[in-house]
Amino acid sequence: MQNSRLTRTCLLVGVVLLMATVMACQQQAAPAETQDINLGFNTWVGYGPFYIAQEKGFYTKRGLNVDIQRIEGTGDRRSALIAGRLDAMGSTIDDLVIGAAQGVPGKMVLGLDESAGADGILATADIDSVEDFKGRSVAVQPGFVNHFFLLYILDDYGLSSKDIDLKPMDPDKASAAFVAGDVDVAVTWEPHLSHVQENRPDGKTFLTSSDYPGLIVDILVFREDFIDDHPEAVTAFVDAWYEALDFIETNPDEAHEIIGNTMDLDAPEVADILTGVKFLDEEANLAYHDSNSEVNVFGVSETASRIWEAEGFIDKAVDASTLIDISFLKGSE
Repeated sequence: MQNSRLTRTCLLVGVVLLMATVMACQQQAAPAETQDINLGFNTWVGYGPFYIAQEKGFYTKRGLNVDIQRIEGTGDRRSALIAGRLDAMGSTIDDLVIGAAQGVPGKMVLGLDESAGADGILATADIDSVEDFKGRSVAVQPGFVNHFFLLYILDDYGLSSKDIDLKPMDPDKASAAFVAGDVDVAVTWEPHLSHVQENRPDGKTFLTSSDYPGLIVDILVFREDFIDDHPEAVTAFVDAWYEALDFIETNPDEAHEIIGNTMDLDAPEVADILTGVKFLDEEANLAYHDSNSEVNVFGVSETASRIWEAEGFIDKAVDASTLIDISFLKGSE
C-alpha cells in the first residue's frame, strides 16, 4: 500500500513538474507584447509573401499584428506614410527617390522582389535599336517605375524624353494603344508581352526587365520614426519575409493558392506570372546592397535621382545613401 501511494505521489509530482515546464516554455516562447504594423502596397504578386506570412502565422509568432491595406495609388501610399496611417509600404527604388524629395519620411530596409522579365517594352517590327525610338510615339505612365525603366534605357543610349513623342497612359492602356496601332512603342508588363504577336502581328517584345537585372526592384520602406522606436519589430518583419520565401520554395502549390486567393487569380496564373519574378532572400539582399556589386541599390538609386532631376520630377538630387538602412538585412540571424 505504501509503495502504491509513493508511486501515485511520484506520478503526481512528475505531472506537475511537466506541466510547469511546458508552461514555462510557452511563456518563454511567447512575445512579451504585440506590436502593430500598418502595411500598405498595391496589387502585385511580388508582394504575395506578405499574405503568406499572415496566413501561416509568421507574423503573430513573432509578436507582430500586421494590418495589410491594399492602396493602389502611389501618391496615396506616400500620403498615408507621411500622415502616419501607414508604418510601412511596398515601393520601388525610383519611387523612394521621388518620395524623399517630397518629404516622405521613409527608409528602405529590404529588397523584396526583382522583375526578371515581367516588365518590358513593345515595339513595331521596324524598330531595331533604342536609337530608333527617336521621334516615335511611346506610351508610358509618367513618374512611375515603368517610366523610370524607359528613361534609364534611353539614358543608357544618350537619349532622353525630349527625343520621343511621349503618350501618357498606364501600362494596360499603353498595351491596348499599341495593339490598336495608335503608338509605335509601349512600356507595359505581362501578360501583354507574351501575347503581343497574336494581338499585333507587326509588333514584338523589344526588350524586358531581364535585359536590365536589378533595375526594377520592389522594396520595403518603413517610417523613420518607426525604425527608431521599434527596431526589433522591423527585424521580426524581415524574419517573417524570409520565412515566407522558404515556404514558397518548399510548398509552391499552397503558396501560389494563398497568393491567388488574395488577388483573384488561379494558382496556375500565379505560378506563370512568378516565372518573371525573382524574390530576394537574405543572400540576394546582401549582394544587392553591396556597393561593389556590378548592379546595386546605391547605384540604381543615384541614377534614379539624376534622371528624375533632369526630367523635372524632383527639384534637386537626393543623397540616396541616406534613404537606405542596411542594418536589417540579416534579420535576427
